[in-house]
Amino acid sequence: MSSFSVIIPCCNEQDYVFAIYERLKTVLDPMGEFEIIYIDDGSTDRTLPLIKELAETDDRVKYLSFTKNFGLEAGMRAGFKYASKRWIIQIDADLQSPPESIPDLFAKAEEGYDAVFALRRGRKDGAQKIIGSMGQHYISRHVLGIDMPQHASTFRIIDARVAKKVINNSESAYLYFMPEAVATGMTYDFVEVPHLPREMGESKFKLMMSLVSTKDLYLGHSLVPLNFFLVVTLLCLLLVCFAGSWLAGALTVLFSFGFWIQSIYLGRCVKEVTHQFTYFVREANVLLDPQDDYYEFEGEIHPRLG
Repeated sequence: MSSFSVIIPCCNEQDYVFAIYERLKTVLDPMGEFEIIYIDDGSTDRTLPLIKELAETDDRVKYLSFTKNFGLEAGMRAGFKYASKRWIIQIDADLQSPPESIPDLFAKAEEGYDAVFALRRGRKDGAQKIIGSMGQHYISRHVLGIDMPQHASTFRIIDARVAKKVINNSESAYLYFMPEAVATGMTYDFVEVPHLPREMGESKFKLMMSLVSTKDLYLGHSLVPLNFFLVVTLLCLLLVCFAGSWLAGALTVLFSFGFWIQSIYLGRCVKEVTHQFTYFVREANVLLDPQDDYYEFEGEIHPRLG
C-alpha cells in the first residue's frame, strides 16, 4: 500500500472544510496511509477555526495559515513543500472534482507516470471561466510555445519526489508549476473525471486575478511577445518617417504598445532580482522552515528591563 498527502488550498471555504474531510477519509482509508494538508490562503471567515477543530480530533490533519492571500500557486507550492507522503494529491475544497475519482488517478499513475491530471467531463463552471481557460491553454502552447498539459485541472496526483524537485529548483518571481514541471522532463497522462456544480458558497474566480495569472504565465515563461513587439517597434520607427498623418498616428499607437510590452519584460528582470518570498505562514501545526515562518525571530525578542 502507498501513502498520500492531500493538498487543499482554500480561501473562505468554511462550508466545505468538514465535507471534503469526510469524503477524503472515506476514499483514502482503504488505500493506505495519508495526511490532509489544508492551506488557508488568507481566509476571513471561519475556515481556519474549523480546520483547527479537525486537527484537534485527527492528527492526520495538518494546516498552514498564510498571513494574507498569496494565491493558488503559493498555496500549492507550500503544500508540496510540507507534504511527507509518497504521492501528493491536489484538490480544490469546493468538491466540484469528486474525491471518489482519486483511485482512478492513482491507478493511472501506477502505470509509471510522474503525474496524472484530471480532465473535467461536462465542466460546470461559468462560460467566462471555461472560455478563458481554453483560450489561455491554446495561446500558451500554439502561439507562445509554452509546453504544459493542455486542459489539465488543479485536481491531480503527483510523485512527491518530482513535485519537491520542481519547487526547490524554481526561484522565479513568476511562479507557474505546470510549465516548470514539464520543462524538467516530467512524464504525465490524463484521466477524465466528472465535474460537479458548486453547491455551497461562492466561486472564488475573479477576472482580474485570472488576467494577472495569465500575464505571469505568458510573460514569465515565453520570450515570443518580446521578440514580436521588438520587431514591430523597429518597423514602426522606420515606417513612421514615410507615412501619412493618419498612418503615422496608428503606427505611433502600435509603437507605444510594443514599448509597453518591452517595459513589462524589463520590470520582469527587476522583479526577478528583488523577489524574496512567495508566502509567509502565520500559524501551522507542522514544523516550519524558518524562511516561511512569519514570526521566525520571536525567540530573539525580549521584554525591556525596568
